[in-house]
Amino acid sequence: MSKVIRSNIQVGELATGQALSIPLYDIQGSDNAAPSVYIQANVHGAEVQGNAVIYQLMTLLEGYDVLGDIKLAPLANPLGINQKSGEFTLGRFDPITGVNWNREYFDHNIDLTA
Repeated sequence: MSKVIRSNIQVGELATGQALSIPLYDIQGSDNAAPSVYIQANVHGAEVQGNAVIYQLMTLLEGYDVLGDIKLAPLANPLGINQKSGEFTLGRFDPITGVNWNREYFDHNIDLTA
């Protein structure tokens, strides 16, 4: 079975002085020549499906000996996932306009074929 190492990377600091960090999980493969992969989820705050996929992958791999290294970052945006208004996560939509921040492009009339 592959060894899993959990660590944290500090990405900022809250106004209270507490460290803001993201968890990382390193699954060390048994073959140094095998390819490695980095998988990241939750870049856009409210989009949490990737978190569940990483959890399921980690559960699936518990009984396996993987060849290459796997680095997992299941919570890449700790601020975005915690921006709540009631049950609504604000990390995706502007609460005033309803615009999806992840789809707010500067020029909607750009000619993609050109």
